[in-house]
Amino acid sequence: MKILYIFILILNCIIFYPDTLWAAWKGVRGDFNVGMQVEYDDNVTSTVDANKKSDLINELTLGVVFGQEGKTQSWNIKGDLIQSLFTNNTLLNNLSQYLKGNYKKEISKYDRLNVTNVFTRAESISRFEDSFGENIEPFRYFRNRFNAQYERDLAKRFAMKADYMNEIYETERTTSADSILNKYTLELDYIKASDLFFLMEYGLTTRHYSTGEDTNLHDFLSGGRYYFTSVFYMDIRAGVSLVKTFDNQNLIEPKYRVMFIQNTNESTQISFTYQKDNSAGSARREVFDSWRISGNLYHQVLQRLAVNSTIFYGEGQYNSSGLGDTLSGGRVQLNYDIREKANLTLAYRYAKTDSTQDSRDSVRNVVTLGLTVKF
Repeated sequence: MKILYIFILILNCIIFYPDTLWAAWKGVRGDFNVGMQVEYDDNVTSTVDANKKSDLINELTLGVVFGQEGKTQSWNIKGDLIQSLFTNNTLLNNLSQYLKGNYKKEISKYDRLNVTNVFTRAESISRFEDSFGENIEPFRYFRNRFNAQYERDLAKRFAMKADYMNEIYETERTTSADSILNKYTLELDYIKASDLFFLMEYGLTTRHYSTGEDTNLHDFLSGGRYYFTSVFYMDIRAGVSLVKTFDNQNLIEPKYRVMFIQNTNESTQISFTYQKDNSAGSARREVFDSWRISGNLYHQVLQRLAVNSTIFYGEGQYNSSGLGDTLSGGRVQLNYDIREKANLTLAYRYAKTDSTQDSRDSVRNVVTLGLTVKF
C-alpha cells in the first residue's frame, strides 16, 4: 500500500505541477557511467596464510551522478551497483549497492547547513584502513550513515558548529550483532587572527547493540588551527574521553589528534594524521583503544595522469577481551584519462594484520585494472 500511495503522489505532482517540476529539474546535470574491472586478490577471505585463497575477480559497475548547484544551495546524488564475480570461489559472488546524497544550504550570511546520507550494502569493507577495530574477514553488511552539520557565525571572532550523526548497522554474520550509533558534537571557535583560531569541543557518542549491550563516550577537547601559509596548516585537538563500557566499566582515557594538511591547488593535496582515541565498533561489542598514523597524497602528475596514495599504521586493544590488533598497509592508484569521459585505473594495495589471536593474522595483496566510461 505504501508503494501505491507514493506512486499516486508522484502522479499527482506530474499532472498538477508540471511547471514547478520542470523549473526544479531543468538545472540538474548528471552522468551515467559503466565500469569494468579485473582484480587479483591473493587472500580473498583475509585469513591466515595456511588457509588463504587467491582469486581473479571480475567487477561490473553501473553508476549515476546528478545534482544541481545554485547561488545559496546545492545538492547531488551518486549511486553505484557493483556485481562481483569470482573465478574460483563462486560462493563469494555478490552484488553491492552504494548511494550517497548531499545537500548544502547557505541559510544566511551567518548560517550554513550541510546534510549527507550514505547507504552501503556490501560484502566487505572497501578501504583496508576502515577494518581497523572491526571484523576482518568478508561478511555481508548494511550500513546507513546520516550526518547533519549546522554552522553559525556568532560574532566577528566567534563561531559555532553543531553536528549530529546517526548510523544503522546490520550484518548477516550470526556471530556479530546489529547496532545503532548516535553521535552529537558541539564546537565553539575563537578566531584570534586570520591564520590562527582556538576551539573547544564536546562530543557524546552512544551505541546500542541488538543483543542489549550499550556504551557511551563523553569527549572533552580543546585545540586550534594554525596556518603556516595560505595552503598549509596544522590542526591539533587534545583532551579526555569518559568511557562507559558494555560491561559497566567507567574509564578515563586520553584522546588527541594532530593533522598537517596542504592543499597547494586542485592538483596537489597532502595530509598527515596522528590520532589516539577510543571507539565502539559497529559489530564487536567492545571498546577499542587505539592509536594510528596515516598519510595521503593526491597529485596531478600530467594533464591526464593523476596518482593517489595512502599509508597507514595502527595499534589497538579491545578493553574487555584484551585482544590486540596491529594493522599496517598502503595503497597507490594511477588514474589516466584516455578521453574526456573515459578513465583507466591501475591500483595496488597491501594490508597486514598482526593479532594476539593467531587466527586473525593475515597478509593481503590486491592488484586492480579498471576502465570507466561516462555517458
